[in-house]
Amino acid sequence: MSSARLCPLFFSLVLLASNSVTCTTSSSATLRLRLFPEELADKYGARCLDHSLAGYYIREQDPKKWVIFLEGGGLCVTAFDCVARRSNSQGSSKYWQKDVPPEGLATASLSPNNPFASFSHIWVPYCSGDM
Repeated sequence: MSSARLCPLFFSLVLLASNSVTCTTSSSATLRLRLFPEELADKYGARCLDHSLAGYYIREQDPKKWVIFLEGGGLCVTAFDCVARRSNSQGSSKYWQKDVPPEGLATASLSPNNPFASFSHIWVPYCSGDM
């Protein structure tokens, strides 16, 4: 499936998986992991390389302002690559931490110097092994 078709599909899945949007402006707001429900994962193929549920991290703040970060990861070039990735966060959601924001996500910083600090954030970890 082309990336042009995957983006709308992913955001539709996020909306379906989010029962309601409750926004907060708390300075202690953290990115929280949400895995897709089993039925959505089965229907749309939202699974990682090891067939664990795919998901995303979200911090809901301003409902009109969003920062969306899609983690890159590259594809499995050989069967060995795919087998190796099943044992880490690039191939399995089993290794994602529940409430720990991913490293290197400067736009998600709550620093007063960050112009995006009050925005809602979605960070989509890479785990599929495809492009």
